Amino acid sequence: MAHLLTILLNKSVLLFLLIAATSLSVDARPAAFLQDFRITWADSHIRQLEGG
Repeated sequence: MAHLLTILLNKSVLLFLLIAATSLSVDARPAAFLQDFRITWADSHIRQLEGG
């Protein structure tokens, strides 16, 4: 009986981890380098260079 309970517990933990990993990867925003570059670096630095 204890062995069966251990097997079921291991499978349920494994299933939970699998679902958690899948949901995290689905919620992640795809990286768009040009958009991120323009927002984080170009707006603050390129304009200063263009202005002199």
